[in-house]
Amino acid sequence: MTPANRPASSGGPRGAAIFVLGVGFATAGSTVSLLSATGITTAAGDFDSGAIYTGIYVAIGLVAGALTMPYAPHLCRVMGTRVAYAWATSLLSVGWILVASLIVLGVAPLPVLLLAAPVVGGLIGFTAVVSPVVYKAYLSSGDMSQVMARMTVVKGVAAVVGALAGGVFITSGTEAHGLLVAGLLRFPLVFLAVRLSPALSIADPLQTPTPWGDILTSLKQ
Repeated sequence: MTPANRPASSGGPRGAAIFVLGVGFATAGSTVSLLSATGITTAAGDFDSGAIYTGIYVAIGLVAGALTMPYAPHLCRVMGTRVAYAWATSLLSVGWILVASLIVLGVAPLPVLLLAAPVVGGLIGFTAVVSPVVYKAYLSSGDMSQVMARMTVVKGVAAVVGALAGGVFITSGTEAHGLLVAGLLRFPLVFLAVRLSPALSIADPLQTPTPWGDILTSLKQ
């Protein structure tokens, strides 16, 4: 592992708490975006076709995420882990705001969401791989299990709040506004990832194997 591109300076317990709060906002936004997007795809057809549209939307996102995950170490080595994480989070934020804006302006929502699904899914898959490393650095802990336990509680509570908010957007028929709110809720985390240095340095991978070749080799063993 190599040192991070920028030396880390501890923000102390307060800095860690602020970062955790930013993750909470982003997690609430993720839940709102999921419910709002699937609410739109379900409403795009009758009961049967709407369910199919939702299944297609979710499947595209999951496939894109699975295809992106193996490349996360390579991107972190090239860009730097912290920079890559900040970029992925910011692109998710901007992406949902753009999708919401297009729908509000009258563009057909289903094609917009189906086109956005692989982008959103890929970014979510990437952040899923990188997030534990980033959390560990900001929470200044050498115990990954302790870090993930703490973040799981925070993200769980945030997801509950996001689910309730998403339900309100669906019930009121304002799912596009829900997508806008989801994008805005990621802005605090983007700002913190850029401006707040972690307590521990985030190391970047020295070398990364051929993603799919390494996976296939592991499966054959």
